[in-house]
Amino acid sequence: MSIEKVYPPKQTFDIDDTSIIDEDDVAVILPDENKVYPIVDEDLEDQHLHDQLPSVEEAKVSLPHRTIKDGKKRRLCFIATGITTVILLIITVAVAAGNKKTRTKSLGSFQEVSDFLVSNGISTLPAMTAQKSPERLAATFVADGRWYHAGSMSKPRILRFLERYVLALIYYETNGPEWTKHHKFLSALDHCDWGETISHPAGNFVKGVECDRNGRVIGLDLSNNNLKGYHITEQIQIFGQMQRLHLYKNELGGGLPHSIKSMAKLKSIGLMDTGVGGTIPDWIGDLTQLTTLALSGNEIHGSIPSSLSKLTNLRILGLDGLGLTGSINPFKGLKKLEALYLEDNALTGNLKGDLWPVIRELDVSNNLLGGTIPSLLFQHRYLTILNVNHNLFGGNFPDDILLNKLEYVNMQNNDLVGTVSDRIGYMTNLKHFDISMNGLTGSMPDTISALTGLQSLNTSGNNFTSGRMMDLSMLSNLHSLSMKGNNFIGDIPASLAKLSNLRTMDLDGNHLSGSIPTRFGTMVRLEHLLLNRNDLTGTIPRELSKLTGLKVLLLDGNNLRGNANAICDASSNVLVHFTADCAASVGSDGNSKPPEVDCTCCTMCCSDDDPDCNNKAWMPEYDLKYVYGFIRQEEYGYSLEETPKNWGEISK
Repeated sequence: MSIEKVYPPKQTFDIDDTSIIDEDDVAVILPDENKVYPIVDEDLEDQHLHDQLPSVEEAKVSLPHRTIKDGKKRRLCFIATGITTVILLIITVAVAAGNKKTRTKSLGSFQEVSDFLVSNGISTLPAMTAQKSPERLAATFVADGRWYHAGSMSKPRILRFLERYVLALIYYETNGPEWTKHHKFLSALDHCDWGETISHPAGNFVKGVECDRNGRVIGLDLSNNNLKGYHITEQIQIFGQMQRLHLYKNELGGGLPHSIKSMAKLKSIGLMDTGVGGTIPDWIGDLTQLTTLALSGNEIHGSIPSSLSKLTNLRILGLDGLGLTGSINPFKGLKKLEALYLEDNALTGNLKGDLWPVIRELDVSNNLLGGTIPSLLFQHRYLTILNVNHNLFGGNFPDDILLNKLEYVNMQNNDLVGTVSDRIGYMTNLKHFDISMNGLTGSMPDTISALTGLQSLNTSGNNFTSGRMMDLSMLSNLHSLSMKGNNFIGDIPASLAKLSNLRTMDLDGNHLSGSIPTRFGTMVRLEHLLLNRNDLTGTIPRELSKLTGLKVLLLDGNNLRGNANAICDASSNVLVHFTADCAASVGSDGNSKPPEVDCTCCTMCCSDDDPDCNNKAWMPEYDLKYVYGFIRQEEYGYSLEETPKNWGEISK
């Protein structure tokens, strides 16, 4: 018999090298156990077992002299015994061969994985011993997948193993089985294949897991995927090469994990609408490679840390819809900022027009900002969106307007005074213009006719001088026109019917007289027609029954008469709100007066002696919301508000 050779185990070996075999193939040493297993020569073993069996002749000689019948029985028993022995030998050899192959593989059992994770501070012993814990489930997954090889992995292999473990941990911690899309998570595939490329006008991107050429995770996008958990795991720091972390529009909770601080290569963090709370930590300023930081719509509160000014590479910053207080000043040093979203907070201070030289989108609406609106913002080379509505800005309407790229300007609900500059004609790219709910006087300048690209115009609730409506028929792209409470007198211009793209016409609360133009029946795209609280006379045109897409029709507070049931018959499927003077009233003699309008489908019937009927203002709203890739789009809607006090007495 040859002498077995035993070699000392190597320090490391490739993840695919599952064993070390000695030169004479007589023994195998497992690197994780340093155990020696002799290698059995299957042919010699089979021969040895065969040599121990008696031959047929030997069996015959050893038989006593008995009857022929007994001999036959004996022979049959020996044959059966021999067959059984051979079968057992075959099974034994097969099992031995299988065991030999199994013994030569270092599969990384759950216990080994658990010990490794606990000893390296990746997990804890209680988490690993709890039967249904996410940590134990994730460790079991990577152990069963043969990704761990004790004592045999190089550093890059260890890091990939840990990244796979943390991805599995995220899956189990966020109710993975209920995800909207699983992106091949927990499949046998390499975790770099747990994702898919999505085509988008803003550029292709990977949903799920994205890796670099070395197999390291550089992106994780599980946004809008029904993730539900109590926090974002601290173990996310394992992704040391990660550049993009997008988990927005999920239910995660907790605070911003402190471990994110160590992810120095992060360029984009998207955690909007995840339920994250707490405050913005000072260490956020250490992530100096960040180009996008979006924490909008969460439970975050407190002030903005001054360290944020160190993020000099930031291009997109979204901190809207939080509970932030304090000054807007920390944003001074962000010279590369292209989009700043701070709406729906309680920030104070003044705007400076020269803070952000390349800014494209600026939204600071619904804050406590004061002072004047800088004229520099109306001279900016790149600014396209300026939203300052619902603040405390005062002073005159900006007058130093130059040619610019502004497309969206919303100054609603501030304390602006003076007249609207006739230089608004320079804003030739303008699509949305809202100056409603201020104290502006005079009248709208004729130069507004130069804004032929306008899609929405809202001048409601100002103190304009009484006068006739200007001709707006050249604004053929208008979708929404709201001139509520603008002190207009005279007839409604029939030329408004040329605005064939109009969906909303709001002339509520003026002093318009005459009849409703029958040509309005040709405006088949109309969805909202508000003519209430005026001095209109005549009958309700039957032509309005052609507006089969009408959702809101307000005609109350006028002197209209007649039958509106033709409209009921045509629009009953979509008409949600229809008000008219269809209630009986009490005359000056104390006797009941019949309704002025017959309406069987009205949702509210008013009368002349009920000034509180339908006394709320329907306010059109264009809001800007996030979509894929942090691009904003307009969302159109209506809100019901009490009649603004600065409108004057516009109720009947």
